[in-house]
Formats: sequence, structure tokens, C-alpha cells
Amino acid sequence: AYNNGILLVAAAGNNGFKGGTDNVLYPGKYSSLITVSAIDNSNQHPYFSSYGPSVDVSAPGVDVRSLYLNNNYEKLSGTSMA
Repeated sequence: AYNNGILLVAAAGNNGFKGGTDNVLYPGKYSSLITVSAIDNSNQHPYFSSYGPSVDVSAPGVDVRSLYLNNNYEKLSGTSMA
């Protein structure tokens, strides 16, 4: 996909609680895509959000209202929500 000019985006992962300076999970570590970490409503990384040099952008990822099972909505958190 990348070689055909398609933009690829991946979540950084939810390993932030493990600490360290680079806890991004694959495929987020690949340089050929845009890697997204989560931030909260204070523009801070929540405890779960992976971060590190391979993160390109952060977006809201805490209590994001999303479609859920049986056509319901739920507030979900995670880098996938970002």
C-alpha cells in the first residue's frame, strides 16, 4: 500500500503503563506510516498511551464516544480511539 502512495495510519499501542521512553508497538514503529498516540482533555498522555520517537501525532483518546455493540454508543479509551 505504501509503495502505491496510500497513507497508512496506526495506533501507537496501549503500553504507556510500562514506562520507558519508547514503548510504541508494531506496526506503529514502522517509519512508512503515521503513528498516533492518545491525549486526554488536558492535552496530556494518559497512563495507557504508548509514546516515543516514532509517534507522529497525538489525538483525543480518552472517553471518546463511539459506536458499540447492537447500535449503542459507549465512551471508550485507547490509542485506537485516537
